[in-house]
Amino acid sequence: DVTDVYVFQDIIWIATRTGLCSITKTQFNEAYTSIGINLFWKDFKVNGNSTELTSDLSLAYNENNLELDFHSAFYGGLSRVNYRYKIDEQSNNWIELSGRKIPLTNLPSGKYQLLVQAKVDNSNWADNQLLLDFTIRPPFYQTWWFRMVLLLVFGCLIYLFFKLRV
Repeated sequence: DVTDVYVFQDIIWIATRTGLCSITKTQFNEAYTSIGINLFWKDFKVNGNSTELTSDLSLAYNENNLELDFHSAFYGGLSRVNYRYKIDEQSNNWIELSGRKIPLTNLPSGKYQLLVQAKVDNSNWADNQLLLDFTIRPPFYQTWWFRMVLLLVFGCLIYLFFKLRV
């Protein structure tokens, strides 16, 4: 149990029930910078409406405007944390964020994997990342089975046309 904390010049003194310890501010900042940043999803909106995130997320073709809100747990001060994301289906380039919201608009149908990373100040990007796999289904008229049905109907119409004409 920590009973008191006192900062004098560049040294942080920590008093506990069993003793006294000290650490410099530089050592303290290095220790907290090396601790991982935990990321987690907070809110997920589809076309402006909050939706529950599931592991097998499949959206209709017209549910292609997404807004993802995430949070991070870091005890060294969230103002020091920088974020970036990439969505594999569209690009391999990371996009740096100024906040903790990711707007994805007018996504075409396909399978997507969204990755979010964080880092503290000028350190390296953290190994732990937030991951979301999701699919946007195509409209029915762009599916293979619809095209096959059209081909079959067109073939039947041609057959009937020649059968009735002859």
